[in-house]
Amino acid sequence: MLDFIAGNIQAKRALSIALDGKHSIKFIGNVEAKQLADFAKKQSIEAYAFKPCLCGNFGSSTKSCSCKPEEIAEVQRKIALTPTDLTVETTRPRVKKAMTVLAKEFKNLNPEVLALLNNAYSQMNLEMYEARQILRVAKTISKLNQNSRIETCDLAEALQYRPKS
Repeated sequence: MLDFIAGNIQAKRALSIALDGKHSIKFIGNVEAKQLADFAKKQSIEAYAFKPCLCGNFGSSTKSCSCKPEEIAEVQRKIALTPTDLTVETTRPRVKKAMTVLAKEFKNLNPEVLALLNNAYSQMNLEMYEARQILRVAKTISKLNQNSRIETCDLAEALQYRPKS
């Protein structure tokens, strides 16, 4: 039921508990937190999604936070003041899990394309949604190139359109 979310086993379990017991829940994280909260809301569960700070990188092991201490404190205060039965911090999916989910979603990816995407995911510190966007662009490029599936050159071209960060 929650296969659209890569990793985040604890968050999925907490969501299952919230759904079964009609408990309110808040998720702290980035895109994954929002996806889980949106899913919960569609199931008529009171749910909230919070970024850990304004830029979303506070506490990240891969990206540095650009927020001022007072901004972080204000976000953390808002999180603490939102009463819910359950609170869960989501995590960025590991490379292997992310590639498995994306390979299922974008069928017929050859091993070279997966290897390039795997490297880009790690080296560019991509989020799952960013990797998905890149593959969507690569799929469009593939169609324009009249390829039946995404080729390495299609993915490489899509990667060059990502912002430098």
